[in-house]
Amino acid sequence: MVLSAEGWLNGITATACILFAFTCGLSIIFQARKIKAKLLFFMGLNIFFTGFNWLIPSVDFFSILLKGQNIVADKIIWAGILTYMWTPLIILISFYIGAELMISNRKKFFLSPCIILCIVFEILLLFDPYSSLQINYPEISGNDLISIGVLLVHPVGILILFFTLSAIIFCGIGFIYKSFKSSGVLKRKFLLLSVGYFLYLVSPLILKFSIFLLRTGMVSSFPLFYLGLKEQSERKMTKAPEIITKEEISLHKDIKICHVCKGKILGFNSYICECGVLYCEKCAQALIKPENACWVCNSAIDKNKAVNSSKIIESNKIKIIEGIFRVKKSINSKVKKRLKKKVSNVKFCKANH
Repeated sequence: MVLSAEGWLNGITATACILFAFTCGLSIIFQARKIKAKLLFFMGLNIFFTGFNWLIPSVDFFSILLKGQNIVADKIIWAGILTYMWTPLIILISFYIGAELMISNRKKFFLSPCIILCIVFEILLLFDPYSSLQINYPEISGNDLISIGVLLVHPVGILILFFTLSAIIFCGIGFIYKSFKSSGVLKRKFLLLSVGYFLYLVSPLILKFSIFLLRTGMVSSFPLFYLGLKEQSERKMTKAPEIITKEEISLHKDIKICHVCKGKILGFNSYICECGVLYCEKCAQALIKPENACWVCNSAIDKNKAVNSSKIIESNKIKIIEGIFRVKKSINSKVKKRLKKKVSNVKFCKANH
């Protein structure tokens, strides 16, 4: 039997997606292990497991090419289980990455109920696959590919819908919120992760009319995930920024990055100040030479050397002078507004008289 054009498109894109997900996932895993990047390692696992989403159309495609017929009924149910059993793990890893980046101190309280729901999902899927999965066979065997989905009225379908919506809110919207509250490299990385999760999670909901667009949207999220979690340093800074917010300090502590270069801090090659701010070894050494002072609390980085107070006083003077000019500008603008109001009131009174 000749496979339809839609079947060819379905089979080729599914196979391409599986190969890309497995290759991309494994390469990220090996790279993450090499540089000891924990979150990047988990994202690699996530991308690898995502490849199982396209298992059935790919296997069915090769079954038609080799045998001329679709997968037999007794094997398709196990292929369906193998496809959907990874869904809770993918969502759980996504929640873990989001919790580690946004609510590191409270991640245990957030992830505990998620783990319980994932276990419930696996039990329901394994013990009642025939009621939870909906299998659509082609009218003529070998003319088209088998499609399989989850019944939304079944608890398994309800849990998948809940997981998807929760991930969109927590990872998609959550990372956008974090990007607005961050700056520089962090802002860009949170935005990349947010766009990636929206593409990955929303594409199956709104692009069902086109298999090609749906799978392209999902696969396009993989490079964004990688770029969002890949270590990247900002350009070298020669002086402390004018304003350092508490939000920025706590964020650097949570995700364990250097306060200067924004690079990931690994192993023991790091310096932790009395105020809790983290510096990598290179940046700490660079700060010791000019002033030997923490950017946040001005305490000595190298305890065996004195703090160069002249450098700190000079930088503080510049900040104070700049602050005075800002205050003067704001005062002048307020005075001008009041004068304009008074002039307009006088004119109004004269016009009335």
